[in-house]
Amino acid sequence: MARLTFQQIIDERLDYRLNYLNSIECWNHLGRLTSATAIAFPYQNWSTAPAPVFRKNGTIITPDTTDLTAGTVVVSSLVSGDDVTADYTFKYFTDAQLTSFIENSLNRFNFIPPNSAYAEGSYPEYLTDWLVSMAYAQCLRTILMDLTMWKARLIFTDPQMLASNVQAILNSIESENAKVVKPRSINAAAVVMGRFRLPSFVGESTWQQYTTMRYNS
Repeated sequence: MARLTFQQIIDERLDYRLNYLNSIECWNHLGRLTSATAIAFPYQNWSTAPAPVFRKNGTIITPDTTDLTAGTVVVSSLVSGDDVTADYTFKYFTDAQLTSFIENSLNRFNFIPPNSAYAEGSYPEYLTDWLVSMAYAQCLRTILMDLTMWKARLIFTDPQMLASNVQAILNSIESENAKVVKPRSINAAAVVMGRFRLPSFVGESTWQQYTTMRYNS
């Protein structure tokens, strides 16, 4: 298996785990005026496919400008009392966020003794699944934080049940992730960090630990 770039990890591994979280459909969301012509919607990071659909007082319109990242539009023809709604699909996590989670995971591995300096183009291939798991765990922590910090904006139908399920999954993932250790070298033999029993032998410093007998013929 060839080493994956961080973007490939997102496209081929993380998006699969996140599933609907990176393709959330919102229908008939009512916009909020931020100026005389600018309107903001509850969520950002809109997808281009399918393209957002906007309506003013129930009639489909084309805004003057649309900012997919910010989740805002400008409609110059607004008058007092107009309602603007939108149907759109958005990502809960942007690629930039997911990339930072992967980088954090790799940095964490680099700090596990013995220290290493792996980067996107040099990390060992066997580490890919661990990076995916660690980044996914950071996504779950973010969701738990969002459930606590901004409940008023949440799209989830049962936040309390979601929090319990996410915490259970996160505990399992972190338990597995914590088992990752690095190979060490002792007397040119590669071993895993830990405590090992070495063979006993009699030497100048240990001979008193042994009972010896001498035959007189």
